Amino acid sequence: MMGFTLSRVSLFVCGAILMAAVAVPIAGMYLDRGEDSLSRVAEADAQFVDAVWNADLDETVLRGDILLPSPSCSLVLDGYFLTITDSNGNSHVSSMKHMSDRIELGYGDSVSVSRYGDRLMLTESVPAEPEVSEIHAGYGAEAWTSGDSKPVIDEPHGNSYTVTNDSGNSITISCGPA
Repeated sequence: MMGFTLSRVSLFVCGAILMAAVAVPIAGMYLDRGEDSLSRVAEADAQFVDAVWNADLDETVLRGDILLPSPSCSLVLDGYFLTITDSNGNSHVSSMKHMSDRIELGYGDSVSVSRYGDRLMLTESVPAEPEVSEIHAGYGAEAWTSGDSKPVIDEPHGNSYTVTNDSGNSITISCGPA
């Protein structure tokens, strides 16, 4: 009877050692998958921000609950880098093709961003466009500021006309088939 009990105890101890030997690498594998998934989220978010840059939009809204995987994460756009920081303080960085001002975003936050010059910036930081003081009565799309003289508009030739400014730059606008 004693031999039977000792064999069961030794079997139990060997099983526990075997489970410990297998459990540690498996736990590490799941941890690596979690970090890898946050890196993939950072890459996907960087591609999204680049797509916002390439879109012909005046402004768009970035929402943290869409870009971030959980409320414990935060996102920072700065220069050519997008960084997602998780609750443990681990940072996952991905590069962007276009530059951005420093924009910080939490899970519950949303910010309005605009493309301005060579960068993406908060809409409230975009400088105001110069005010338009006059609009040419015949051509509503043509506007100039008070410091400019009126542009020279050549006589229309068929379906097109040419507008030239003080610097000598001109543009020909065609409408419909030639």
